[in-house]
Amino acid sequence: MFVGLGKGFDVTRDIIGKKFLADEGGAMSFLILPMFILLIVLAGLAIDMYSEETYREDLQDAVDRGGLAAGAPHQGLVPEDVVQAYVDARTFSEVEIDAVVEVEATTTSTRIKVGAGYEMPTIIFSLFEDNSMPVVAGAEVFEGEEDVEISLVLDISGSMARSTSTNTTEKRLAIMRNAAKTFVTAMLDRDNAQKVSISIIPYAGQVNAGSFFDMIVSSPSYPAYANKCVEFTDADFATASLPVGLGRGQSPQFQNFRFEGDYGHEADWGWCPKNSRGVLPLSRDEAVLHAFIDNFRAHDGTGTNVGLKWGLALLDPSTQPLIAALTLPPYNEVVSDFANRPAAYGAARTQKFMVVMTDGNIRYQNRPTTSYLNTTAWQDYWGSGPIPGSNGTSTNLLSRYASSRSTLTSSTARTLDENLRSQQFLSVCDIARQKGINVFTIGFDITTTQDAYNEMRDCATVPANFFDVDGADLYAAFSQITVFIRKLQLIQ
Repeated sequence: MFVGLGKGFDVTRDIIGKKFLADEGGAMSFLILPMFILLIVLAGLAIDMYSEETYREDLQDAVDRGGLAAGAPHQGLVPEDVVQAYVDARTFSEVEIDAVVEVEATTTSTRIKVGAGYEMPTIIFSLFEDNSMPVVAGAEVFEGEEDVEISLVLDISGSMARSTSTNTTEKRLAIMRNAAKTFVTAMLDRDNAQKVSISIIPYAGQVNAGSFFDMIVSSPSYPAYANKCVEFTDADFATASLPVGLGRGQSPQFQNFRFEGDYGHEADWGWCPKNSRGVLPLSRDEAVLHAFIDNFRAHDGTGTNVGLKWGLALLDPSTQPLIAALTLPPYNEVVSDFANRPAAYGAARTQKFMVVMTDGNIRYQNRPTTSYLNTTAWQDYWGSGPIPGSNGTSTNLLSRYASSRSTLTSSTARTLDENLRSQQFLSVCDIARQKGINVFTIGFDITTTQDAYNEMRDCATVPANFFDVDGADLYAAFSQITVFIRKLQLIQ
């Protein structure tokens, strides 16, 4: 390539010379010829620099891929040989080079540093006694799964009990349960699974706080059968921590939207999920995690903002004293190895991830009015669940159309409330990203015209972390997230 261009330059010079010798306006020739030669020189310099960048990118790609392949866990090959094979197989391999590879390995991690380079012949630069240009590439790869903290925030709203948009019989809840269990198994299928903690936060209209309830709510407002959902304030969504000691109240139990159980779907009555479906904090026990997921049943409402708040809190280091308490009697819910979790943000060899899944828009947070809570009619059934009516459906719903019963008395009030909940959701997303948490979001059986699509897309750390899937494609979404979390991280 370089020789051909040199011959072309000689021919061009001869042609130009003959033309100007025959030109009667000889004075002009002394100006044009140097300018033309300058243009040729500049073009040659540009070719040299373009060639150097092309060759460098080619070598960098080989070094990157070789480093990643060499650090892959249990690949059983000599890292130096793996890297060299990728360098030898690069596109522009006419120059043989030896890659320099440094390996730092422990029982749970591998760090590989790779460097390679050579001298590329030049065209024009050689005229200035510089016959070559250096082509250099380097990379550092770290494969380590020492401390992994995951919050799995899963939608168990009423619509999850319904069929998928792509299948008239398969229920969303069934697909989600199996996909989530597959994710758990994959995340724990590793040599250092004992260092992986997974928290599961199922949410409907609210989140059952489980054992955290007693740490946040000092005096429950309702009987135990009202379940354990905490009433957050607007300010709570501007922080990553839980409002311990700040006097938060308890959400009453009620049903606002249609009860899916009336239609033969797998659902339980109530806005607050049952106590058996409260938050499951920091577990590495596959059997426990699977059993917890298998116990999911749909409930009323969609409070994705509340679910996300809990997911972030279980990754926030301020929650560590609460987790430490859960390792001790009478709780004994968390293994002692996790007493120091959640780790500080940016802690060495600690990665934090949050996976959030929903099948619909965030809905307004309606509540029974204080006067209605004091009526005998409401108190008679609030803990017993649905009471069949004459038409075969439940009569004890908090009707969103009955102003005498609900706090949100008009469609305008409900719309404004949904806007507020959306803002709370996005605020928590921003905090999570600022803290360095890698956020993955899944829109399950939603459309691009729904608010949920934009919210979940905007919440993800990067666009590639957002998955818009229908039906059984939910398995693929969880699988891809698993691959991302487990894959090697290219440092530079």
